[in-house]
Amino acid sequence: MQQKIIQINFDELQNSQSLDLPEILKFLGEKLDFPDYYGQNLDAFIDCFAEFGEQYAQQKIDVQIKLVGLQKILENPGKNLSAEKIQDFLATLEDAAFSRDETFADLGEFHTKIIVC
Repeated sequence: MQQKIIQINFDELQNSQSLDLPEILKFLGEKLDFPDYYGQNLDAFIDCFAEFGEQYAQQKIDVQIKLVGLQKILENPGKNLSAEKIQDFLATLEDAAFSRDETFADLGEFHTKIIVC
């Protein structure tokens, strides 16, 4: 089984003290090369993440997404973004990854793994 590792460096985001969820969604959309119609909200993220995952599912490729630097933001989230909001978003991301694997299960067995570091 092939594996694709996608590393997203949250240190690229400027001034994490003023960071908010829409900014994180925009950043992830850019890094995952979501389409122009991506609405930068949670529902749009889930939809585009499924489309993103389909290309790898068709090739039977496991995907690892490493969110580098997000742990540091979790430990010191800033005034516009609580650790709880980040945890809720990560739970949504994990659900989207699981859903992607289930949605395309007829193409074979593969896995999407989210790693926060």
